[in-house]
Amino acid sequence: EAPLHIECLMDEKDVKGFIRRDEFESLSSSILDRIAVPCQKALRDAGVVLEKIHSVELVGSGSRIPAITRILSSVLRREPRRTLNASECVARGCALQCAMLSPLFRVKDYEVEDSLPFSVGFAIPDEGPIHGHPNCALFPKGHPIPSD
Repeated sequence: EAPLHIECLMDEKDVKGFIRRDEFESLSSSILDRIAVPCQKALRDAGVVLEKIHSVELVGSGSRIPAITRILSSVLRREPRRTLNASECVARGCALQCAMLSPLFRVKDYEVEDSLPFSVGFAIPDEGPIHGHPNCALFPKGHPIPSD
């Protein structure tokens, strides 16, 4: 059992109580069932095969949910690690990225690769002074960010 506390759920009423793990997993099953698909899609889109993954670090609040760990272990065929402080590591990563982008800070050489999860483009209508051009993708899906 775990304590449950939701402030001001509705009409300024708080909810307090306890919930068992099996109850929580049953109530959240429709969400838990959807976890594997985006993980598999991310691997496919990145062109990464499971055999090339050395380790998986689980961070954030979801790392505290055993059902998520079980699902990720099944999808990734390895147990996710929890060697970092799950509550702090995302903020630390953001701070590191800001320092890397700032001209005021000097950090060790460290590279973060980011890319667009979807294409960015425009469409010109068939009417008006400029027409007859098809839709145009300026940046295709997977294009690196920032762009040259």
